[in-house]
Amino acid sequence: MSASNNQQKRKRNADDETMEELNRYKNKPLSPNSKSVYSKLVYRAHQYSDAGYDEELRAFTKFFVAKQDQNIEANKTCQELNDKVAELNGTVADLNGTVAELNGTVAKLESDGKEMKASLDSALESNQEVTEELNEANLRVSEYEFMFKYGDWLKGVIDQIKAKELDIQAKQTNEICNKTLNDFKGQLKALKAGGVVPTAEQLEEHKAQKDAAHKVAKKIAKWSCLKPTATEALMMINGEIDAVKQWLQDGGNETSAPGTPYLDRIAQASEKVGTTRTMILLWAEQYSKRNEIAHHPPPGICQFWKKVTKDGEEVYAEVPNKELNYTCINWKDMRDSMVSEKSKIQDYFTEGKISQDVRDCFVSLVDQYWQYFCIGESADGNLILTQDAKDAAKKSTPEYNPSVPPKDFLKEYKEGKWDDIQ
Repeated sequence: MSASNNQQKRKRNADDETMEELNRYKNKPLSPNSKSVYSKLVYRAHQYSDAGYDEELRAFTKFFVAKQDQNIEANKTCQELNDKVAELNGTVADLNGTVAELNGTVAKLESDGKEMKASLDSALESNQEVTEELNEANLRVSEYEFMFKYGDWLKGVIDQIKAKELDIQAKQTNEICNKTLNDFKGQLKALKAGGVVPTAEQLEEHKAQKDAAHKVAKKIAKWSCLKPTATEALMMINGEIDAVKQWLQDGGNETSAPGTPYLDRIAQASEKVGTTRTMILLWAEQYSKRNEIAHHPPPGICQFWKKVTKDGEEVYAEVPNKELNYTCINWKDMRDSMVSEKSKIQDYFTEGKISQDVRDCFVSLVDQYWQYFCIGESADGNLILTQDAKDAAKKSTPEYNPSVPPKDFLKEYKEGKWDDIQ
């Protein structure tokens, strides 16, 4: 083959190679610039395919191909980078999720910690309250033990004071009675001085009035500053102390000084036994506490003695025959008090203060106490009393509480009378 033919063949091969390389990109996605260059190269390749080998086209094509390969590699690298970025973003998202989860865990731990602290604070507060209650209970038990041991000393001294009060009662009774008698004597003297001679009827009426007034006068002083119980007396005494304190706050004017018969008589009794009113008031208060702690006797029948109104005054019912004293007792009220006591015993058990055995023991004790007086009810609902109940009523007499003194009983004020009242 001649050299000319060989050369011509190489040119065609080069042109074919150029077209093949360009055709590779016919359906591939190209950038706008690459697409423009590609179109120009294809146009030129078709235009000069018959004109012989185009060295410049060949060079441009190689450059285009190289550039596209470079773009492909760059795109591949970019895709790999994008994939890595996506992977990193996924990792970051996972980490963010983990962080969020950790934050949630931390928040929950903080919340749980606050709840635990609140629970702990509440438990500590409750423990403090229980400790205080326990300390108070221990103190009360110690006080009870002390009262059980030394409480009778209070009774001994209070009884001594009550004994001295009898002399005071007698003296004051004489004073009041003498004043009453002198008033009536004065009335008679006034009549005689006026030249009036009383008739027998007037004298009889005058004597009746004098005797009635004398009886009232004797009754007025028959009260006690420490009877019937120290607890009841303290209520009256504290009322007088409050009145004195109010009087002092209001300026302490002598004309408005309150009557204080209880405090006055205690002051007189203190002089007789060689102590002070302040000490007697302290002893009376402790004696009242001691009685509340140590003395809770079962209800006696005299507590349920019926009362009636006589001459405008409430008095205990009476019957001419003591054998019928039992009719003066409100036995149903006494029975109701037994039911109430058993309910209180049950409350002690419910609150865990006593065992079931102790509860049963004392419930049966109350039943046994009531059985001494009553053995049941009749068909018409009346209580069936025992002979023991009737005998006990026969031997009983309701004790009248000492009368309460008039508010201004023998009222007298002198400077310093209440200096010991703070």
